[in-house]
Amino acid sequence: MDRLISLLNNVSDTYFDFVIGVSNYAKRSEANLNTMISFIENNPDALSSDIIRYMIDQDNYFDYAERVAGVSTTLQA
Repeated sequence: MDRLISLLNNVSDTYFDFVIGVSNYAKRSEANLNTMISFIENNPDALSSDIIRYMIDQDNYFDYAERVAGVSTTLQA
């Protein structure tokens, strides 16, 4: 986790809530942690918005929100 936090703090437009949000997602699993580290290391010029977009595009991103908050992430007709 220290590696991820270091990378997040070095993003050119970093801010506190961004670091906390990405860190919380990464804490869910080792795979999430490794995915985020890999993305940032392979995209050193990525802005916080690029990293957030990548994170929320992950297949499992909304699974956690749905379980914790009972929030439906599927559109209802």
